[in-house]
Amino acid sequence: MALLGGLSFVFVGGVGSRAPLVPSVQTPGAIRAARTPCRWVSLTFDDGPHPTLTPAALDLLAEFGARATFFVVGGAVDLHPDLVRRAASEGHEIANHTWSHRDLVGRSNGVVLGEVGRTNAAIRRAGVEPVRQVRPPRGHLEASAAEVLHSLGLEIVGWSASTDRLLAEGVDPVEAALRVVAPMGPGSILLLHDGGPVGPRSLTALRPLLESLSSEGLESVPVGELVASAQRGTCSGLVDGELVGPDA
Repeated sequence: MALLGGLSFVFVGGVGSRAPLVPSVQTPGAIRAARTPCRWVSLTFDDGPHPTLTPAALDLLAEFGARATFFVVGGAVDLHPDLVRRAASEGHEIANHTWSHRDLVGRSNGVVLGEVGRTNAAIRRAGVEPVRQVRPPRGHLEASAAEVLHSLGLEIVGWSASTDRLLAEGVDPVEAALRVVAPMGPGSILLLHDGGPVGPRSLTALRPLLESLSSEGLESVPVGELVASAQRGTCSGLVDGELVGPDA
């Protein structure tokens, strides 16, 4: 267990290795997918919580019985702690997307640690235990900062699929969802937004995405459980990303 400003993290091994996790091409030391034996993917939401977008996302996820990981911005957590508590109570993970959402490239390691530490403190003030995953804004992080975060037991998460580019090009949300899901297999990590300027557009694709995943027999689970299933080689006995029961 490592400490960051009095905040504790538990290390997850295997980041950057060929198996069972798939390294990211856009972020040093990050993962973009997991080689899981389960028909699981992870829907992830960046830039929230937002007073209207986050509840809309939570309502849709509940309708489909899907669970996700919310990469929250610390400043927004202090404004809307009730939404963080709601998401956690409904089975979603609350992960770290830094305090201010400013680009971390060119920033000192101390600044990076401050952004992450303040956000985890805000999540705890909301009454929720943050998970070990962190996603830098826009997926940008220098290798030295990634090494520091890894040394503290944090897992940097990228993504392997997103509808955002297609939606920005004017593609219909249903068509965008079909294009993204069709080539996708188990272990994929999908990027969406429930905050920021792209949030409203991003959420137009959420229902079509959930419908497409369902038709393909794919279930959305939090990133922590996806990673644990790949590392453990099992689809059962996982609670909050940890193996419990006789196989633990």
